Amino acid sequence: KRVRFLNQKPAMLETTHIPEMICPNLTKFDFNKKHMSLYKVLTEEYGILATKTRYSVSMTYADSASADLLHISKRTPLLSFDVVGLTEEEQIIEYCQTLKRSDFFGINSDLFPPTGLYGLSSD
Repeated sequence: KRVRFLNQKPAMLETTHIPEMICPNLTKFDFNKKHMSLYKVLTEEYGILATKTRYSVSMTYADSASADLLHISKRTPLLSFDVVGLTEEEQIIEYCQTLKRSDFFGINSDLFPPTGLYGLSSD
């Protein structure tokens, strides 16, 4: 679990789970060091290459613990990102929940109508 900062303010709370059976002794690495990359360690130390991730986004509210760590009031709305990291063989190598302060983050998207809708074609 770690707090991520933007402009010296706590902005995100990440909780990452890695199966110990595929990465024994992973706790010997200090991921709080600047530029320490989980995915670099997985690749270089364990020979595990993440090739895709699955994201799920929802809204939640800060509980007492997350409110304290993020310096916000309890029940403040947060964006919740659930991420599953997978290998080419679809082996789950990571589950991460990131709680993001809604005063720092938002969601933007460009949507395009599917081909054929409204008489449009792909030609």
